[in-house]
Amino acid sequence: MADILYRGQGKVWLATRDSNGNPQNARWIGNCPELKISLEISAIEHKESWSGQNLTDARMDVEKKATCSFTLESIQKENLALAFRGNIVNVSAGSAVTGETLGAGSTTLAVGDLLRLGARNVESVTIKDSTGTPKTLVAGTNYRLNAKAGAIEILDLTTGGPFTAPLKADYTPGATKEVGLFTVGSTPYYLFFEGLNTADSNEPVLVDLFKVQIDPSKQFDLITDEYAKFPIEGSALMDSARPSSAALGQFGAVYNVK
Repeated sequence: MADILYRGQGKVWLATRDSNGNPQNARWIGNCPELKISLEISAIEHKESWSGQNLTDARMDVEKKATCSFTLESIQKENLALAFRGNIVNVSAGSAVTGETLGAGSTTLAVGDLLRLGARNVESVTIKDSTGTPKTLVAGTNYRLNAKAGAIEILDLTTGGPFTAPLKADYTPGATKEVGLFTVGSTPYYLFFEGLNTADSNEPVLVDLFKVQIDPSKQFDLITDEYAKFPIEGSALMDSARPSSAALGQFGAVYNVK
């Protein structure tokens, strides 16, 4: 029989599972340059005690374990929620805020200070001081506004001053999509690999993992000279919703094998 070599590419899909372990609403996780499955068996070995050499004469498997790992490149919000084990919060645009005290009420100000507003993606921003008749600071002169971050950086406290701290802000919060860290528990997913063997005329290679428990990403490089990647690891668990007598077992399967 001729060799069948393999070089893989393809799409990785994740789906939630119903009570019977069937996939629901599968989602392509975007470009995924690495996907690996590892199988491991723990065993107890027996050594004979009559030859004087303690030779291994029996071996009993006591544990079967499967793990998977893949690398995400797309920072779509669903992937961030997966990597950070967080929930996606859709924050609607809010009503206008008036007189919000900045800097936790600090009464000292210095050039270079960064003061955060209570919301992000803000507009219609006005910054005033706490003088009896408040003075209005000028954007681009007294401070630099990062509207998306909801923050101001103090540039100049002389022009138009002196200013009395704390500073106060009027603004309108915009809509945002936010992902928390460690805000949800672990959720089992159904993983489907829709692959191609590029070493064999793009023959399909299809893999199902019935129940995958995914760990949070151990690393996400926020500052990098290259395209960012965040590695994901998880366990491919036995799916008790499937009978142990099933032809393909309870962990997963590889399809279209020549």
